[in-house]
Amino acid sequence: LTVKDRNANSSGGTVMKSSVLCRHWKNACCVSWTSFFCFQIAIGFDRYFSKEPLCSYGNEVFNEWNLLACFAVLGGFAVEWSILLSRILKSSYLKDRAPFMIYFNIVSMGAITSFLSFTLNWGGLCIDNLGVATNASIWGEWLSCGPLLVFLLLTIAEKPKLLTIDWFLIALFFFSLFCGFLVILPQSRQMSQFWLVLAFLTYPPFLF
Repeated sequence: LTVKDRNANSSGGTVMKSSVLCRHWKNACCVSWTSFFCFQIAIGFDRYFSKEPLCSYGNEVFNEWNLLACFAVLGGFAVEWSILLSRILKSSYLKDRAPFMIYFNIVSMGAITSFLSFTLNWGGLCIDNLGVATNASIWGEWLSCGPLLVFLLLTIAEKPKLLTIDWFLIALFFFSLFCGFLVILPQSRQMSQFWLVLAFLTYPPFLF
């Protein structure tokens, strides 16, 4: 199976178009990586060059057990990498490799984020009005990987194209995550609650 064509079917030998997952998994990953790096650059610039960074707290909020947990998480990512590489190398057809390639990119963004957040405190720590501490760089991973994961779930059934409702679900999931990110920014308690409620109300599983 190539990116453009499938094998001829057994009945008439007609060549069928490949699924949207096979055709566009690279584009989807490129978009996610672009948004990921743009977000990390933006919060890094804000952290190190702004007089009043959005997330001004440091690693003093965490104790040594949090750091040990981080290294355990990185070890888990290493195991996932090895498993995914094994599955990718064993897959003979693109339709079998594509889902694992997307998940490999998702795992890679997660590993980079864990390293940046727990070793460099990249972007700083935000403590919102609800008392929840979150590293800013983690939101870059969620905002980038979330829509990519939805894309994978919507196309793994070998759709010939994405429908309007599919694009709506991807955009809605991103918007829900973005509202969650806005919760952690310095603002009044009322605004934090507003963004939190809006994030919940626009979460696709809640609506559908």
